[in-house]
Amino acid sequence: LAAQDEVTISPQAEGVVVKVMADLGDLVKAGQPLIELDAEKLRYNLDQQKAMLASVLTKYGATSATKLPAEKDTPDARRAEAELEQARQARQRAVEMSNSKLISQQAMDDADSVYKAKQATYDSALQTARNLKSEIDVAPAALNLAERQRDTANIRAPLGAAAQDRRGTRGHL
Repeated sequence: LAAQDEVTISPQAEGVVVKVMADLGDLVKAGQPLIELDAEKLRYNLDQQKAMLASVLTKYGATSATKLPAEKDTPDARRAEAELEQARQARQRAVEMSNSKLISQQAMDDADSVYKAKQATYDSALQTARNLKSEIDVAPAALNLAERQRDTANIRAPLGAAAQDRRGTRGHL
């Protein structure tokens, strides 16, 4: 006699076998657990993905990945914008005083340099916000993958059949 259908199954996630629930010759039903993997590392990975998302959301100044403020409204960008505005005003006052010969060229150059530095800081804050937003955009996929790996820690029978071969044993796979 030959089997009408033959299926080779393997885990979708890596792990150590903690329990074998079907052995050679056992009749199994579709969906029945055959092997249970140690899911501890998978849970840690999921927790790590959740923590990474929470950290990026905090840096971005958001409480949820679905309600993100505009890049210019992130905490670092708002602070940099305020400093840029202060430097712009100081430079404008320096220009007026320089035109009236009330300050030296050195003081004027210093005010201009501070303004340019604050402009660069503001641009950098916006770029950081864009980078954080990109991390937030990809985080759900990494989180979903970690959840799927955790949820597939059991190897299940794809169809009702008799087990013909087993290559995994407790402690190994």
